[in-house]
Amino acid sequence: MTQTAEETQRQNALETIPSSMILEVKDGKAKLRLFRSATGHKLRHPIEAWIPFNLNKGQQALYRKVWESLSCFMPRLIPLAFENESLMQLAKFFSRNNSGSEHTINQYIYLLSKYCDWIGTTPDNLIENCLKDDKVNMEAVFSENEHLDDYVGDLQARGLAPKTVRDHVKAIKAFFMVHRITISLPYHLSG
Repeated sequence: MTQTAEETQRQNALETIPSSMILEVKDGKAKLRLFRSATGHKLRHPIEAWIPFNLNKGQQALYRKVWESLSCFMPRLIPLAFENESLMQLAKFFSRNNSGSEHTINQYIYLLSKYCDWIGTTPDNLIENCLKDDKVNMEAVFSENEHLDDYVGDLQARGLAPKTVRDHVKAIKAFFMVHRITISLPYHLSG
């Protein structure tokens, strides 16, 4: 018996993220409910996230890597990562160009989520604001430089250690760098 195209797509989605079930299919994506971490432990609260159909093997491996990176320590960030192409590009960069460490992917996505919560936007919107027609919008980049400076001030005012503040800045700069955008501070962080 041969499978229909939709059945094949559903099977591929389920193979991408083991221990999940499809809740809904819409606009070329599947809404998955995730029950277990990559290590097989039951999640305290099931996570729901959208994943595109028609992923090639490399893309499936990337989604699986992000799931493996986040499911054990911060499963609530899985929907944010899966639903923001800019974060998936960051994970792809670390998977292919750096250590590919699950800890690094986990840490950078977490720190980016904190920055986006503070600024009140999504990772994809940060990038969209700085890129117009695939060209860097220097006015938006200048604004991001100011946001980063204000964020550093906020982190320092909360009493975070200098290394922790540097880690936040490093993650934010790396995120923009992956998208060919350079942001900077007008000073060097101490510590």
